[in-house]
Amino acid sequence: MTTDNNQVHNQDTDVEALNAELNVLINDAKKVNQEIVDINYETNKVVDAIEMEVDQSIENIERSLSELDQIEKEAGDELDQLMLQHAVDLANDELEDKYAV
Repeated sequence: MTTDNNQVHNQDTDVEALNAELNVLINDAKKVNQEIVDINYETNKVVDAIEMEVDQSIENIERSLSELDQIEKEAGDELDQLMLQHAVDLANDELEDKYAV
């Protein structure tokens, strides 16, 4: 009987040791998981900040392109007006030269 009791006691001790090791591993896994959660939270904050900066940059670029389009349109209109005025001036000069006495 003593041998049987010793074997049962040894098995119980082995099971307790395994349970203790498993508890340590579980606690380590919980710590790692919490670190992952914390890193993920911080990473998401950084990504959100970057996305806001990118969105702002896109808005700035779109506004600049719109302003450039407006400037190009105005420059084109002004050039058309100058060319028309030049054509009128040339026509007037020709008429003056033709009818000058």
